[in-house]
Amino acid sequence: MSQKIINHQMIIDGKYTNSITEKTIEIECPANKRIFATVPRGNEADVDIAVKSSLKAFRSWSKVMPKERGKILLQICLLYTSDAADEGLGVDLGGRRII
Repeated sequence: MSQKIINHQMIIDGKYTNSITEKTIEIECPANKRIFATVPRGNEADVDIAVKSSLKAFRSWSKVMPKERGKILLQICLLYTSDAADEGLGVDLGGRRII
């Protein structure tokens, strides 16, 4: 039986992207040693792009009131944990899913 391998990407400047080099790291399940996912093998150039993007985004983000930022971050967290649960990611500890 062949297992589906999930190919993850980085999010830089609000877009899903691979590493500039297109290199990846295979993620192995410690229980059975099977590869179940890949993630981009980011390098210095990827970091430079991400930092430049974050500095640009910070200009507008820093003008958002802290209470509103908290609401936005909570929504992102809820979306992320929902997606992770749909993909079977994370660890379930007594009915609470920990990412």
